[in-house]
Amino acid sequence: MRWKAGQGGHYEGWYCAFNDPEGERGWWLRYSMRAPSDPAKAAECQLWFMRTDRSATPRNRAIRQTFPISDLDHVAAPFQLTVGPGKLHMGGCSGRVGDAAGEAAWDLKFDSLLPPLTPTPEWGARVATCYMEPHPRLRITGTIEEDGRVTKVDGLLGEQAHVFGARHSTRWHWAECKHLGREGAAFVGVAAWPRIPGGARSVTSLYLELGDDRRLLRNTTLAMLKPRTEHSAAGWKFDADYGLQRLAGEVVPRREDLIGITYHDPSGAPVYCYHSELADLSLRYYARKRKDFAWNLEEEITAPSACAFEYGTVEKLDGVQLLLD
Repeated sequence: MRWKAGQGGHYEGWYCAFNDPEGERGWWLRYSMRAPSDPAKAAECQLWFMRTDRSATPRNRAIRQTFPISDLDHVAAPFQLTVGPGKLHMGGCSGRVGDAAGEAAWDLKFDSLLPPLTPTPEWGARVATCYMEPHPRLRITGTIEEDGRVTKVDGLLGEQAHVFGARHSTRWHWAECKHLGREGAAFVGVAAWPRIPGGARSVTSLYLELGDDRRLLRNTTLAMLKPRTEHSAAGWKFDADYGLQRLAGEVVPRREDLIGITYHDPSGAPVYCYHSELADLSLRYYARKRKDFAWNLEEEITAPSACAFEYGTVEKLDGVQLLLD
């Protein structure tokens, strides 16, 4: 945790996201805190439960509870975070939330399959957000209870990540997928348009682990300015070459799978996030022996209904309900 007691102008979130493409369902669990820039306003912490199930009614559900900052507790080593009745540690997470429509609870264990990584440098937190992954690839087991119905989670794949900063970006895309057709493989990408001098400009970090000593991780400042990226609610396209490696791809969500929620910056301004756990992913990984050689397509990967996706914006998206405002 980067927040210090008494510090204003800061937000922080830890989440666990995982999905079941064959069952057409996915979950997004979040632990967060926000310290307003206005010293007259109190800091707070929140516990979130969000899920999509194409066979359920309602298809998308989101529950959030807010607690006083005194209900936030953190231990650095060994890591443990407590937000009200929710707990997150390196070996798993648990929690319980409720609203007028019912309750949800979870008790999950983590089997970490890849070492931690930092897709974006920590300086990003000074202008917007830093994004870290303590667990880039997880196997998750346990139970999820929703309105008395218990779902057994038996080895689903996902990730656990940590974000923090002074404010949200004006726009962003994020995607992650662990269903790439082989053990040890993982994809994570994030593109953001932070509030920086010189006008709107995207920064994009891409990570691809193919599990056979082929790895792409481009997270330095200069590398993050290279990718060509398109930002829209319909999906995310990117194409970036880094000398001897190149990665191009597209993430396309179904509009009806988008969970719409509102974040509130430390300034109090709203930012809207539209999240899917069941987007379609296509990737093309190229390599070449020298910079003046032609690109060789080494891998072409498709992962239908298997990719997590987020579209962030300061403007509401027409036709998609905000389940949390």
